[in-house]
Amino acid sequence: MMMEVLASQGVATMLDVDGILEEIGGWGLYQKRMYLILCLPSIVAGAAVVSLSWTGYVMEHRCLVPSCENATSATYNAWFLNFTTPRDADQTDPAFPWSECQTFQSSVKGQCNASAFDEEKTEGCTQWVYDKSIMENTIVSEFDLSCGEDWLVDLANSLYMVGMLLGSLGFGYISDRFGRKIALMSALLLFGTASTITAFAPNYGTFAAMRLFTGIGGLGTFMITFVLSVEMVSNDVRTFCGFAIELFFSFGECLVGVLALWIKDWWILQLTIALPIFVFVSYWLFVPESIRWLAAEGRDAQAEKILRHVAEVNGKPFPGRMLQQLDKSQASEEKAEEVAAATVSDLFRSPALRWRTLIVLYQWFVTAMVYFGLAMNSTNLGGNVYLDFILVQLVDWPSIILCIVVLDPWGRKFCSSLCFLLAGAGSIASGLCSGNEGLEMATVGFALLGKFGAAGMFAIVFVYGAELFPTDVRNTGIGMSSAAGRIGSILAPFIAGLGKDSQVLPMSIFGVLSLVAGVVTLKLPETYGENLPETLEEAENFGRNQGLCFIPCLVARRRRKVENMNAGGTSAAQGCSS
Repeated sequence: MMMEVLASQGVATMLDVDGILEEIGGWGLYQKRMYLILCLPSIVAGAAVVSLSWTGYVMEHRCLVPSCENATSATYNAWFLNFTTPRDADQTDPAFPWSECQTFQSSVKGQCNASAFDEEKTEGCTQWVYDKSIMENTIVSEFDLSCGEDWLVDLANSLYMVGMLLGSLGFGYISDRFGRKIALMSALLLFGTASTITAFAPNYGTFAAMRLFTGIGGLGTFMITFVLSVEMVSNDVRTFCGFAIELFFSFGECLVGVLALWIKDWWILQLTIALPIFVFVSYWLFVPESIRWLAAEGRDAQAEKILRHVAEVNGKPFPGRMLQQLDKSQASEEKAEEVAAATVSDLFRSPALRWRTLIVLYQWFVTAMVYFGLAMNSTNLGGNVYLDFILVQLVDWPSIILCIVVLDPWGRKFCSSLCFLLAGAGSIASGLCSGNEGLEMATVGFALLGKFGAAGMFAIVFVYGAELFPTDVRNTGIGMSSAAGRIGSILAPFIAGLGKDSQVLPMSIFGVLSLVAGVVTLKLPETYGENLPETLEEAENFGRNQGLCFIPCLVARRRRKVENMNAGGTSAAQGCSS
């Protein structure tokens, strides 16, 4: 951890945060209570990501026939369509075979009978009648995003993902420069304000712009609460905390589908998601600043005050003996060493690092694309749209919980490769089954398998990616990986949008990319039980003595580790020999 000198004299205090947390409890009552509080905003952050699946639900539609109906009282399935509207061979619903964008020309205005329409001539329409069986009103009907303009819904989703990219960069800087609390309040205010304005957007342009700003604030909210939650706990539970917060995020995604069962107007649904965000602004009153950030900034007195409060709540004595003093010149030297950061080009300097970096970047790209793509595509699977959507979001829970249980005993490489392969196989199988009568349950079931794998990928990639990069360039590597993931998520809505008529193409794209990722992951070294590389030179040699290093090897490695500990040796595990 980087240290800064506060005193103007020759010495400065230094807090050993990890050592103190071991003494006062790194997962005590204080941390558990505060962790739960910090996880709650993730529910709204998750809801905002997939809300457009319902606020922008693409409603079935047909042309308004002015001679036979008026816009206020028109019904979707009207009696006169057989002589006013041509049939559309591309319509997949046999109960409604009529064109969405064409009507027969009316030769006699004001008359609604077969003789008044010329079946040899068609014309486009300027007004539409929408099927309100799923949603009574969405942005599609509000802004008439029909007949060639439904791609604007996908664009709005992509703009949200662009916002997530900008949010990760902008709020990452604000968080490191000005502190986690200021960054969190800024993110919440932007998130809540943009989400609320979205509900009252007078036109598509305003709606799309607000989706961008909602993405910035939503990602900032999730990222900062994630950082705050893992920075207040001890190292032994940090991985668990990083995984468990994802459960709240997926619960928020699922909750949108439940709300859509009762809230049929898009702006009311949007407002229902937006208003609770402002409740979390109250966190300013009782959520403390990150003790690790305070210590890194040299604000040891504030960090010590928080740690003493943690010790009091946890019922532990504060170990004042662990407050150390650090010679100012030594602190300056350590800080100078840490400031000398490596560059992006160092990740591509050697063949080993080059391939490892490219594989990790591809992993993140595919993970984000497939995870968000399958989530957004859940209303196109052909079954009950509400149930399909809820199940596709809810399947994250068993996936994340299973990853928490098996990630260490099975190893990072095996778990991540397996998740990629499950996502690929499930996606392709779902696409092939879709549209076939009698295979509706199989279509949804395989889609759930694909999302199960994708959710596991999303959880593991954060841990595995961070462990693969050497300390010298770890922040740089994770930053590049996150950017690759955001590019994948930006493309996801457009790929998912290809499935409005047939699921084969989008699900095949998701599936093939995942299968490739599952295979290339086998080229990465296993990191569990290994001393992680600190320098670029160590990273170049890291994992060279490993074979596939799957479960049997991990079991042997753990047995050696226990034997070493019982014998009084070091606990570092040896590599897996090929």
